[in-house]
Amino acid sequence: MIKIPRVARVNSETQYYHLMVQGIAREEIFVSDSFKKFYLIKLRDIFKDIGIDILAYCIMSNHAHLLIRCQEIENLTSAMRRLNTTYALFYNGLQKRVGYVFRDRYRSEIIKEESHLLSCIVYIHNNPVKAGICKKPNEYQWSSYKEYIDSGDMINDNELILRGISSDIIQARIIFRGLHNRVYNENWIENKEDNPEYIEEAINDFVASTGEDIETIKNDNTRLYILINYLQGKTNISLRQIARILRINREKLRKIMSKTPSL
Repeated sequence: MIKIPRVARVNSETQYYHLMVQGIAREEIFVSDSFKKFYLIKLRDIFKDIGIDILAYCIMSNHAHLLIRCQEIENLTSAMRRLNTTYALFYNGLQKRVGYVFRDRYRSEIIKEESHLLSCIVYIHNNPVKAGICKKPNEYQWSSYKEYIDSGDMINDNELILRGISSDIIQARIIFRGLHNRVYNENWIENKEDNPEYIEEAINDFVASTGEDIETIKNDNTRLYILINYLQGKTNISLRQIARILRINREKLRKIMSKTPSL
């Protein structure tokens, strides 16, 4: 009997999640400041309405990172559906286009330990630095970094993080600023998913655990269903990518994933 691996979209015991949305085919969907501003306004309003805390964000040209706290995964799913649908209608209307705007569903990973919160926040804020857009995170307008350092209009709930660093907010901000000069090597969402060797390793691990060859698994809908769940839970890979890697028709995979097979 094959053990069913744990799949994605489960409640986090810590209630913290790192999310990423990306433009379809990695297209630039946040094409100007006005588009980024609209996304942030809707992000704030929708998440506040549902009761989700925003701890960090960074809006790039073709993707966005979010760090949030949410008690129930169903609330997060509902919030992201509302946010992305609202933005897609706005984007398609102004761009005079139709069709999907975001690449598959949003990607998420659970922050399993609260000690990882700060490293995830630093990673999110350093996205534009890593991309060569600026030299320091405070030079980028469309992230929550300045909200942590300065007063003024705020979208995120940064006091939760700052109070965790120090009861003295001024001291907390000094420490917070210093943390962004450190290098964190954790493999966050996009690094794992975009690493072909990591994906290949995940497939090989699954195949080895079954004692069967990959062709046998591909020709058995039940085993293929489990493999797909395993890959999406471990790497956040899209169905399109799985179809390409395994050389299987994507529509066949969609039909298999549309219902749970008899196990």
